[in-house]
Amino acid sequence: MNFLFIDQLFPGLVMDLRVLSRGTERYQLALYQHEGVLDLTENGTKLGNQDDPSERFRSFLALARENNADLGMTPEYACPWDVIRGVVGAPEQWPQAGKLWALGAESITPEQLTAFAAQYQGADVTVHFDQARLTGNGVFFDPLVYLFRATINDEPKLIVLIQFKTHHMGVWSGGELERNRLIEGREIYILRNHAGSVNLLTVICSEAMNFPAELDVTKRAAISWDDLPFLVLNPQVNPDPLHERFIAFRNFVFDQERKEIIGLNWNLSSKIGPHDLLREGTARSGIYMSSSEIDFKDKARIRKNHKLGLYYFYFGKTKHAYVLNSKPHAFLLEQLSVHITEGVQQQRMRNGPELNASYSHQADGTLAVNTAVSDDHLDCLVSLGCTNEFLSAAANCVLEKERLVCLSSGEFLPKSFDGWAGVDKLFSFRLLEATEVNNRITYTEDTSAGSHNQRRRYIEAVNELDGVILPDKQRYPDSLADLRTVPVQLAYAQDTDVNHVKFIEREKFRYNLVNEHGNMIKATVCYLGLSTLKKATEAFEFIQSVFETDSMNRQRVVVFYKEGLAPAVVADSFAGRIVITDEKGPSSFLSES
Repeated sequence: MNFLFIDQLFPGLVMDLRVLSRGTERYQLALYQHEGVLDLTENGTKLGNQDDPSERFRSFLALARENNADLGMTPEYACPWDVIRGVVGAPEQWPQAGKLWALGAESITPEQLTAFAAQYQGADVTVHFDQARLTGNGVFFDPLVYLFRATINDEPKLIVLIQFKTHHMGVWSGGELERNRLIEGREIYILRNHAGSVNLLTVICSEAMNFPAELDVTKRAAISWDDLPFLVLNPQVNPDPLHERFIAFRNFVFDQERKEIIGLNWNLSSKIGPHDLLREGTARSGIYMSSSEIDFKDKARIRKNHKLGLYYFYFGKTKHAYVLNSKPHAFLLEQLSVHITEGVQQQRMRNGPELNASYSHQADGTLAVNTAVSDDHLDCLVSLGCTNEFLSAAANCVLEKERLVCLSSGEFLPKSFDGWAGVDKLFSFRLLEATEVNNRITYTEDTSAGSHNQRRRYIEAVNELDGVILPDKQRYPDSLADLRTVPVQLAYAQDTDVNHVKFIEREKFRYNLVNEHGNMIKATVCYLGLSTLKKATEAFEFIQSVFETDSMNRQRVVVFYKEGLAPAVVADSFAGRIVITDEKGPSSFLSES
């Protein structure tokens, strides 16, 4: 990979792309999550769509243009060249001034590319690509096409900058289709308005696996990677976006400050030949960003994004992921500059992207707005046999559902005592950098073993509490003696005070029981399943730690578990003698001697 700044290619170039600004205003982002069948066609000389999707791409580009999107982006091997020709050949179809389109295009042969350049190169259009690769070994290029307006020596131009993929995809699962035909490129172009603007480069799909090694110390210094802000685009047609190599790529980019990734894969319904494209149910399109200014108390933003198909995850420290639902075809978002330098400090808050609309294609290829996008968690609960009414109610808050399953199953992050229920402290929202496994119960399209096992763990705990432990009043320790004669359920109460603030929110979501009227009961129960006294004790002490030290309700925490086949419990000895459901089972460490 040779990294080249765009002003090295075009002396006299002047451009002002808003996505590269370092101002305080948000930029508009249009993403197209293409649905199609990727296959070899034209006697093996083309890798792209099995069927012509041109009308759908025209609809997307019209959407980007009409909504004044500052960055429009499509995934790898997706956009037909007929669509690109239609745009380049009609000035009224060009992106507006200050806008950038980054179009992952279907493959193209050297002969076709030469003919394209000859047809459109002219006074008002400049076409550039690495012409030295026209004689490379292989059949076709995997191109990314940048389209934007600029001036060269004061002459207004449409710039058509074509970057070739430099490394073929893995070959173990169909990747030989590309390996055996790809003419590999050499150049990675860096777009910038000027030396002080944001820098933008694109890493095409499997190039991500090579990027950390290619960007060695010498190249990092040459492009000031460690010091400058970079927006990295990663268009893909990727069966396994959670492969360890792609995770390593994201971690490599995140190792430095002022870096951000926009990843864009094909849609969930897409195929490679006759086979489903996505192996584990998720495209993992989205935005990976670094910021210390995310407002975790902005529930309205989180809920709005979730409803339209954008889901939040927390890596820890200042790292965040906003993952798009894999079913819609198009998204309109707003995001802030990778690194803001304009304005005063109070005006520079980078509080994450906001999804304003998502779209799905109609039969005629047009895009229709989605009023809501299903996260599929209700279907997942049914498949797991969940019997809990609170979790199964569509109207209940997704954040409260996440808190309920974490609290009830004893899933906590280390050292998160203070504000344990905050989005940045909650176990289910945390992505581990090594695996990026989705532990959420309200966003369930991931079918990986890790995600499935965690969701099953939640529901096993909830069902055991709901269906076995809570109905069996004899299992209640003395600390919950007052509940032995009243019906109780596992849920978060929805009753509010005079200011319409939920009582459970005021109580920091520490109580997970309600009475038959749905009112909050000041008690907390947890079920660990097959566990040990040591782990049960740790869970008990953690839950107690979220209460003030002088709170009597610390005594109302109870952790149920099993040692072998024997039911066991850890509860507060100050409330009386500990009750063990199976008298032959082990006693609590807190039981009276």
